[in-house]
Amino acid sequence: MGKRHHNNIFMHESVSSLTNIIFEREVIGENPPIISFSQLRSFTENKNSQLSLFFDEVEEMADLRSKNEREKRN
Repeated sequence: MGKRHHNNIFMHESVSSLTNIIFEREVIGENPPIISFSQLRSFTENKNSQLSLFFDEVEEMADLRSKNEREKRN
């Protein structure tokens, strides 16, 4: 299996897991939506520790470390 195919499977499984966790929390559990990335990451990683790699990849793609505070809020 090529790296690109493996990454697509990983991304698909991560997004599927993430949406299931959010659905259970907000729709079934009738909780208010999570509005910050850090809160979303913390909550979902507690439910599925494998999502850490997914969030690391998202942060790397967004290159959040190099953006200033104003850019992060937009």
